[in-house]
Amino acid sequence: MINRMTAASASQFSDNFTALLPCSVKLLKRHSGDFRTLWQSVTPAAFIGSAISEVGEYDNSCIIEDKDLLRPSQNSKSGLHVLDLIDRGSIEVDRTLYNKLLKRCTQLGKLKEGKLVHSHILNSTFKDDLVIQNSILFMYTRCGSLDDARQMFDEMPSKDMVTWTSLITGYAQNERPEESLILFPQMLRHGLKPNEFTLSSLIKSSGLLPSYGDGRQIHACSLKYALIIDIFQGFYKYKLGLEAKVFSESI
Repeated sequence: MINRMTAASASQFSDNFTALLPCSVKLLKRHSGDFRTLWQSVTPAAFIGSAISEVGEYDNSCIIEDKDLLRPSQNSKSGLHVLDLIDRGSIEVDRTLYNKLLKRCTQLGKLKEGKLVHSHILNSTFKDDLVIQNSILFMYTRCGSLDDARQMFDEMPSKDMVTWTSLITGYAQNERPEESLILFPQMLRHGLKPNEFTLSSLIKSSGLLPSYGDGRQIHACSLKYALIIDIFQGFYKYKLGLEAKVFSESI
């Protein structure tokens, strides 16, 4: 008798559990984003790191999703929520996190947020990190803030090819060819050799000027360093097309 009652109860429980399971799964899927956001916002990085330390090395920046990297701060001078978390010690800052913040600002053209990150970096141990400084410089050029880019460039104690190319390219992309071309001999005097990206930007700058002279000098320089760039053909076509347009408008 007892065995039959137990079997019936187990069968009824199994039927009820099977019926409720799809609804439970749907509910969890619907609110999974809320649970994840809540977990990320209230869980200290130290606790998360200790919880998965047995699995392997943990990257603190992973607790912040890309869409939340530039989330504004509500009640602080830092201006960004992620910078608040760093200041409170909730997450440990590293080069990867700062680069992710600067990359996001660059991609979205967020100059104001980029300046906030730059200001925060100046008060950190990464203020003299060349990789970080190059990322800041690149962010300013892509956001069109060339005065800030030039100030950053002038204040950098050391510069590499990425540094020079970033500023040269920034001037070229923002149609300030003279400033772009002036930097090139200075770079050579520092013992740095141009690469394809440097010369491509210089050729673009040369194409914005009425004379062929600068373009020919850059072309000769590319031959000296054994760099062959298809853009030279485009440069001469552009110059010929521009001259043809001026001629047709004058008659």
